[in-house]
Amino acid sequence: QQQPDFLYPDLVLVLLSSCLRVLNNVARLNIIAFQALGVEYQMEMIHLLRILVPYCSERIGNAKAVDSLLKQLLLFMGYFSLKNKANQDLFRWGKVPTLMQHLCNLPFMFFSNAEKKELLLPTLICATFENKANEELMGREMNGKLLAQYLEAKLQLLAKKRTS
Repeated sequence: QQQPDFLYPDLVLVLLSSCLRVLNNVARLNIIAFQALGVEYQMEMIHLLRILVPYCSERIGNAKAVDSLLKQLLLFMGYFSLKNKANQDLFRWGKVPTLMQHLCNLPFMFFSNAEKKELLLPTLICATFENKANEELMGREMNGKLLAQYLEAKLQLLAKKRTS
């Protein structure tokens, strides 16, 4: 864990964001191969995420590089956990707060700002889909009504598109 005043240089944040962007593009092309990395590099992924997610969430809005990195991290976590129980389970590993708890306790703007909701809520859906333990943990950390409202709005939008 870093000291509270520790700051990564912007160049490091930009490089990390770029690397994650490449991995996210790999996930879009071949989700199976991407998720297989989780099996081979479980510990490395968890350590990376457990360091970077809290770092970014504590500094969100302070620098464009931090905001960009957190965006890529959320996308990465969504792809990583999409319909993959073993990878989803990694979100509960380690000391409290776990990655799942960090996701549920991101700053309020991720639950109120439309653009940020489009990053966080799909990631939470991926992390909890058909995973009772993650779902229960999320239910203890945040109000599930928000996620239900989000899903209902998406379903209504989809229904509108199908009828037009």
